[in-house]
Amino acid sequence: MESEEIWMDLHHGWSISALARKFHLNPRTVTRQLETAEPRRYPRRAPQHPLTHAQLAHIERRLAVCPSLRATPETCALFAPISVHFS
Repeated sequence: MESEEIWMDLHHGWSISALARKFHLNPRTVTRQLETAEPRRYPRRAPQHPLTHAQLAHIERRLAVCPSLRATPETCALFAPISVHFS
């Protein structure tokens, strides 16, 4: 998380302007972040809508044609309930 990286760099003696340049932030944003007691935590995102059968079929075709594409465990789990085969 970017805010945690800023915190780690703060403890290594970086100036506010150097942190702002490194992370492409406004110096006021860096200052506000450094004034807090701990790094900001973001709430969990809402769950995504389930993919349709057509979307799953498209992903499976892409993975069959390009086996070098990487997939997350969550993506692989989507294929468990639906088995789509192409000849």
